[in-house]
Parts: sequence; structure tokens; C-alpha cells
Amino acid sequence: GSVEVACTACDAGTFKNTTGTAACSVCPAGTFKASTGARGCSACPAGTFKASPGAGTCTACPAWTSSGEGSDVLTDCICLAGYTGPDGAECTACDAGTFKNTTGTAACSVCPAGTFKASTGARGCSACPAGTFKASPGAGTCTACPAWTS
Repeated sequence: GSVEVACTACDAGTFKNTTGTAACSVCPAGTFKASTGARGCSACPAGTFKASPGAGTCTACPAWTSSGEGSDVLTDCICLAGYTGPDGAECTACDAGTFKNTTGTAACSVCPAGTFKASTGARGCSACPAGTFKASPGAGTCTACPAWTS
């Protein structure tokens, strides 16, 4: 006669997407599977990473950083625009009078003359309003033009 084999669900952190007697496979780094029995592993969502294969949850990136979907190392977490610092570490906001319009490790740039940014974490600088000027780059406010000028 035939021998009956009982099937068991793959544990969390493992999967099997075929039928038969093959063993369950471990979810690779950058993916997770929280429940038993599911057929595949899901990519860690953007803004998280998971360095180890198998069971476990995706970890949130440090403050003011983000990562792409399926990230598998902490250094996939890079600074947002308006913030600077090393990959995989908490980033700091660009100071007032500076900006950064790209993601990554680049330094913040100084706002050019004729522009300003009073807040921190800027992705760009604003032009001085009509009737005002700012002669120097960097931090500072726009000054009213002298009387009878524009």
C-alpha cells in the first residue's frame, strides 16, 4: 500500500513555492514572511531594511533617511533631501541659509545671494520678495531696498 505523508506549513521566515516533498527555503535578507504557510516572502517596505535571512521583521531606517523596497543593509538607508550625513546613520537637517535638493551623503549648499531660507532642512532657497535684496550668500534675511529704488 501507499504511505500517507502529512504536510506541514512552512514556518515564519521560510517559504516553499512548489508542491512536493522539498524542504522550505529561508527568506533572503531584505525580505520577510511573518505568517506560517505563505508561499513567498515579501520585500521589506521602503524606509526599512533587514540584514539577516530567515525569520524576523524589517527594521526602520534611522531618522531623516529612507531606503528602497527590499533593502538588506543598514547603509541602504540614505539621507533625505534637506538632510546630510553618512549612509546608514541618522542625518541632520541643513542649517538655515543652506539647502540640499538631492538624497545621499552630499553636503548642504549655501543659499546664493538674493535668496534666503529661514528654516532648517531645506530642499531649496526662496528668492527675496520684490522690493528687497540680500547681498551675501548663506543665512540672513532679505532687506528692504532704499527709498525710491527697487
